[in-house]
Amino acid sequence: MFQYRHCPVCNSDCPIDISRIIHNSEESHTSKLIYDKHELRLSECGECSCVYYSRSVNQETLVKLYKENYRVPGSLIEPLRISENKWKSALFFSMIKRYLKKDDKFLDIGCAEGFLVEETKNIGCESSGIELNDYSVECAKNNGLNVFPGTIYDHFETLEKNSFNFIFTSGYFEHIFKPREEAQMVRELLKDFGYFYIGTPNLMDPSRDLLSDFFPAEHLQT
Repeated sequence: MFQYRHCPVCNSDCPIDISRIIHNSEESHTSKLIYDKHELRLSECGECSCVYYSRSVNQETLVKLYKENYRVPGSLIEPLRISENKWKSALFFSMIKRYLKKDDKFLDIGCAEGFLVEETKNIGCESSGIELNDYSVECAKNNGLNVFPGTIYDHFETLEKNSFNFIFTSGYFEHIFKPREEAQMVRELLKDFGYFYIGTPNLMDPSRDLLSDFFPAEHLQT
């Protein structure tokens, strides 16, 4: 179920120095253990400062979580989650619409029910999404949206390279095992001078001391 990881950004294998929590030393080439909960270790790389789980759930466990348990239809919190996704998508659209025009190709990776795909489609974009959770994909398709099940790996070979004007991800890159590799895939899909938006949790948020509440097992890095 668990595996140990090198830094997902620079691939360094820095030892974890628990004393840095207490002394906050400036010694380089070590990883600072931020917290250790449920046998997972969220650490800061001493080389590039990426924050990631140096001990995390493995890929098989993560995929199973997203496909089977990440969205629970009929649960008490499901309407609240849907409502939150809708207003977030409206907010994101208000931020990015100035960079979009009719007939632009738009891709949302980790699009959930596809609310942002719908927003961009409504202004004339050729919009699509990729989503791992089967229930979310079903919701999007029932709404007439072009959303593919799976991950970018599943569709990279069939997606046209150098063709997208805008690729969007939010709340996605902290979930994946190989962010550098997926970012390179995005680069190959984007047109020259295309836009790539990435949103992840903010480690410098004032709630940093409550990280254990905001970094569940499926958040592999930030």
